[in-house]
Amino acid sequence: PQYGERSGRDATRGVKRTEQTERTERNANQNQNVLIVDHLNLNHQKGRHDLLSAFYFDLLGLAVDPRKEENVAKGKKTLWANAGIHQFHLPEGKPNAQVFDGVITLAYKDLRKVVARIEGRNPILDETSFAYEVDGTGGSIAVTDPWGTAFNLVEDPMGGALDPRGSQPGPASDALGMPDLC
Repeated sequence: PQYGERSGRDATRGVKRTEQTERTERNANQNQNVLIVDHLNLNHQKGRHDLLSAFYFDLLGLAVDPRKEENVAKGKKTLWANAGIHQFHLPEGKPNAQVFDGVITLAYKDLRKVVARIEGRNPILDETSFAYEVDGTGGSIAVTDPWGTAFNLVEDPMGGALDPRGSQPGPASDALGMPDLC
């Protein structure tokens, strides 16, 4: 084992076990792979605060962080979008947007409000890479932001994704948190 790791053999599988393996299994058993991510940085297309606001705030229901609220009125620079204890830092690209290479999961107590916002979305999103698909059970929604970043919105009626350690400053968001990045 590496320094600081405890090792042993799993008698049932003959697999060498480490503390990291055990932490990963514990997290998987809790349906969460992310312990905490303070923020995820995603550049948006320079000069397109309209798309940024229409998607992250109006559609996803994330909250504008008050520390960057003045930039909403200016229509330029970085915005911070809060999702429970997690946050998206959304600076302007130079000039292009950044697309996350994976899927970002956001959890909500009830997805019906999100579906209503999708159905009543700002038509400006339809001129972009925005797309969505509601699964057959209504328990999740696959959504793509205006620049191609993929999101999985999941229903969490018991509020398990709401982190007991707190939340970012300002008003609460509809999203309880960001339980997974993959």
